[in-house]
Amino acid sequence: MGSYPARCRVLALSDGEFAFSGAMYAGATAQIGPTALLEIVDNESSVSVLVGSKRCQCLDRAILTHIGIDPEKKKIVAVKSTVHFRDDFEPIADLILHAQSPGVNYCSLEDVPYQNLRTTVRRGPNRQ
Repeated sequence: MGSYPARCRVLALSDGEFAFSGAMYAGATAQIGPTALLEIVDNESSVSVLVGSKRCQCLDRAILTHIGIDPEKKKIVAVKSTVHFRDDFEPIADLILHAQSPGVNYCSLEDVPYQNLRTTVRRGPNRQ
């Protein structure tokens, strides 16, 4: 994991318990632990960051709205989720961009360093 040194202002705190509203988990209660909405103190930009104490894929707008973020009023919303975010965020998005970042889960299967792949299975974008 990397780090980003920044001065932040705490905008809101939450115990991380709220009801999911999107189709994936609608009606279920989330328990993502103590959560903070931070604003990076910078005269040249306006960036807010939601940080939580428990790992949770951002697949539901309620993760943001429960602490006071209205994603429909934001110019840019970045979420860490492979595809599950689409059902709840796609209806409010003008454009969705995917970014691949380092981590334990690969976004592109052709980048997986397979070690015991059968010789009959072709790999890569050209399937060679």
